[in-house]
Amino acid sequence: AHPLLGAAALDTLLPLARATLHRRLADLVDDPEQRARHIMRAATEPPNPETAAHLTAGATAARDRGAIPSAIELADLAIRFTPPEATTALTQRQIAAAELHYMRGDTAKACELAGAAWPAPAGAAWPAPAGADPPTRRRALALFTHTLLYSQGPAAAQRVVEAALLAEPGGGAAGAGSGAGSGAGSTADRAASASADPADSADLTGDLTRPTGDLADLRSDAAGAPSGFPSTDLAGVPTRLTGDLPAADPCLRSLALAFAADFNVASDPPHARRCAVEAIRICDRLGAEADPAALATALLALVEIDMFAGRGVDRALVERARVAQAGQRWVPFIERAEVRFGLSIKYVDDLDTSRSVLTRMVRRAREVGETSAVAILLAHLAYTEVLAGRPGAAREALAEFEEAAREAGPGIGEPASLTVARALVAIMDGDLDGGEAILLAALERLPPIPLVRVIMDTPLATIALLRGDVERAITLLTGVLEQARTVHVHEPSARGRPEGDLGQALVTAGRLEDAAVVAAELAELGARLERPTLSGIALRIQGTIAAARGELDAAAEALTRAVQAHAASPMPIERGRSLLALGQVQRRRKAKPEARQALQDALDCFTEHGHRPYAQLAEAELDRGRRAGAGSLLTASEQRVADLVADGFTNREVAARLSMSVRTVESHVGSVFRKLGVRSRTELAGRFKQ
Repeated sequence: AHPLLGAAALDTLLPLARATLHRRLADLVDDPEQRARHIMRAATEPPNPETAAHLTAGATAARDRGAIPSAIELADLAIRFTPPEATTALTQRQIAAAELHYMRGDTAKACELAGAAWPAPAGAAWPAPAGADPPTRRRALALFTHTLLYSQGPAAAQRVVEAALLAEPGGGAAGAGSGAGSGAGSTADRAASASADPADSADLTGDLTRPTGDLADLRSDAAGAPSGFPSTDLAGVPTRLTGDLPAADPCLRSLALAFAADFNVASDPPHARRCAVEAIRICDRLGAEADPAALATALLALVEIDMFAGRGVDRALVERARVAQAGQRWVPFIERAEVRFGLSIKYVDDLDTSRSVLTRMVRRAREVGETSAVAILLAHLAYTEVLAGRPGAAREALAEFEEAAREAGPGIGEPASLTVARALVAIMDGDLDGGEAILLAALERLPPIPLVRVIMDTPLATIALLRGDVERAITLLTGVLEQARTVHVHEPSARGRPEGDLGQALVTAGRLEDAAVVAAELAELGARLERPTLSGIALRIQGTIAAARGELDAAAEALTRAVQAHAASPMPIERGRSLLALGQVQRRRKAKPEARQALQDALDCFTEHGHRPYAQLAEAELDRGRRAGAGSLLTASEQRVADLVADGFTNREVAARLSMSVRTVESHVGSVFRKLGVRSRTELAGRFKQ
């Protein structure tokens, strides 16, 4: 029979008969989700523990098949039908519903439910639901702080963490080292360096088990701390983090410490590192009883802290975190070890791995219906593609982001990498005004976080440099480095790689010693971390410094080495910039074939990878090489200036492109006018076209 006929017949039944029919149907169906819907239609007014249990089973079945909207409907009803005195069941259902709302992108609703599962009434000594078991309390804390972070900010989340750390119920107390096992921190020294044996672990990524060298040393002496960081000796942990917690649940302390570390990675890395190390020590002492979320969160915080400090990405830490998370029922996608690895690895120039991991995680997030994660992952994928010189792929990821964001709703907000990716694509298209507008609008609406300002100001400086505003570029980029150092960010990629533009701007302004300092720091990092991108940029700066001093042979040698270094780099635009600089120097050396080849290679590189402003610069340089006449009257420097002026560039823009001061350019322009007998820039352009 047609379904409409069945529905019409059902509507004719009296309420009692209809309820009886749904109960009978519930007994006949095998699918928990269908059974839950029949039970719901047969149920009396809530509360009803049996109905709540069926609704919970139905929500779980819907979630398992990726039907998140259906699961949310049933999970919300399960809470409504749960008796208030069934504390543990109610808390577990609130947490389950909060997870579902989070997956769907409704962070505010998820935070509301998670907060109900982790109540902290005024005057209460223990901010946990009475009667709830310790694992449930920790699960509630984890989800509440996570959703609070994205809905109300880190300060609100930090307050909840501190409340958990300072709670002292019943006078029972245990020190920071309470828990199973013994030993004065010896396992903490192994916490970050230990990793699962690749032969014994089911490695999901295939990328996490490569050798890591000695990046994971967490010894408590100063030599074990990253450059610029204090010792990891716990004597320095602030008082607020050493308050006693109940001996019955040291796991809760480790979890709160891990979150304190995670929240402070970008704002106070030394403090975050101490918290992470203490959390790992507690987990090591607890052994098999340790909370896996606490261990994974602390390990991943250490990964980011050390990456920002310029020590690379420790794959062994990530793998250990992944193994810990394998024992958890659910982990927010954005907190998964593999996802965090994919986000971090792009900052150390492993763009292929980042793309592979992020693409795989987007697919997986879609399969399980976690739409809020899809948008965030696509934003980071777009940024990875821009760095790789693939603006077409970046545009595709940005378009997919817009679609995913519409489906997911507000989610956890837009990452700064999304704004930077949009701006960089605009810059590559030659839309400098559009790129600038994107960045300035973001800075107005985003909170004044130093690291956010850093990654926004770097592309703003690129725009200024392309416009020939050298002084603004220097102001922005020196500010970038100062702000980055205040939060211990020494990884060039994490601050937007400002060194290349800063070196060029400083050379143009005649500040060669300052440019040499930038190049030396970058060269040291490139050699220590074996990063050809950094080494190539350092060599390019050194080459332009030599050129500015008139040491053309040394300049050509350094720039040739820069091009060779970039051959092993995944960032082709940097290779093109070094080729462009090499071609300019070779022309000054009167090595015309070599200059023409380098400039053509630069043009081909910029064209292939879609960077219009740099392609225009390379094409202009090639055009100058083809011109004849008038050159015998002018010096080499005057000829270069005349070429640019004839092309319509202002004196400031000429200075930026030739690494000269504006005053020197003005002097050359006057000399060109006198020698060629012209009185205006228009007349000069006409003369060169003859």
